[in-house]
Amino acid sequence: MKDWSDIYEFLQPKPPLFCPEAPSLTQKTFLRTLGLEALFGGAAGGGKSSALLMAALQFVDIRGYSAILFRRTYADLALPGALMDRFLAWVKEYDDIHWNGATYVATFPSGARITFGYLNNQNDYLRYKSSEFQFIGMDEVTEIREFDYRYLFSRLRRPNAGP
Repeated sequence: MKDWSDIYEFLQPKPPLFCPEAPSLTQKTFLRTLGLEALFGGAAGGGKSSALLMAALQFVDIRGYSAILFRRTYADLALPGALMDRFLAWVKEYDDIHWNGATYVATFPSGARITFGYLNNQNDYLRYKSSEFQFIGMDEVTEIREFDYRYLFSRLRRPNAGP
């Protein structure tokens, strides 16, 4: 690296696409995390759910990318201002993003997908046993059973090319 500007550029996260908000400094730090797991805590209204959406959106320009975002129940996903509702508000102006309300899957022009899922019942994790994702996010992870959380790591796969 030549100078501090190179380091600064390296530390910048990939800008999330289709996102109407500029990430805060804390959200940028979260988005730049390279580890397998990242926790983002804090008070209500601190930007945690938006950061999770931003993280899922970072690579939707890559063909084959697939992300899934979880809450404990479908109702928790769909409440006004909740994760799925916020996502739909963010992308509503983009005609080239296809939303399937029956499967809770958004498909992007690249073919990338973001799925919204829930883990309410004891065997709900089985719904995802043949799936693979490059990003798995859990909003309000303290409400998710530890077994489900650990199992879903087996669905986290890196494709031959991509994120």
